Amino acid sequence: FVELFNWPTVSFHLGAQASTIDLMVDSITREQAAAAENRANDVIAENRPVSICYVAAENIGEAGLRKPTERTGDIRIIDVAGFDRSACGGTHVRTTSEIGPVVITRIERMKKQARIELLCGSRVARYARDANRTLESISQLVSAPPLESASAVKTIWEDLQRTRKKIEELESTILDH
Repeated sequence: FVELFNWPTVSFHLGAQASTIDLMVDSITREQAAAAENRANDVIAENRPVSICYVAAENIGEAGLRKPTERTGDIRIIDVAGFDRSACGGTHVRTTSEIGPVVITRIERMKKQARIELLCGSRVARYARDANRTLESISQLVSAPPLESASAVKTIWEDLQRTRKKIEELESTILDH
């Protein structure tokens, strides 16, 4: 998001089920999310080395960090070769390919910023299996191929709305009689 759109990261949460990134932007389109997701997956597939170094706080200005840090003492720097340098004390992979695929599963507005929820690694495969099962069920209910089921559901929803409106009109007519 920083590279493609210059949107700073406000916060990041690495969760047991999903992770979130809060960005300093009002909204994110699906197309923008897809572009960032594709870029992340490209960097992951490039198998870039991830290294750790320590920099004294007084030299942090020369460290080339993506985001300033307010930490003191020796600062632990995570360097994704040719891509990103950040201060971080967490656990990290040795190469980007260890992350596995990344998929953005949700975009929501949080106060004056946007939050994306994402999955990576084996969680992506589990999510894809579950999503596929759900899509197959919907597909069977609406008698449409899985990737056309959203359009079929939309048609059914629009029909339902027209039917509800017609029922309201008929009820009003009956009451008038």
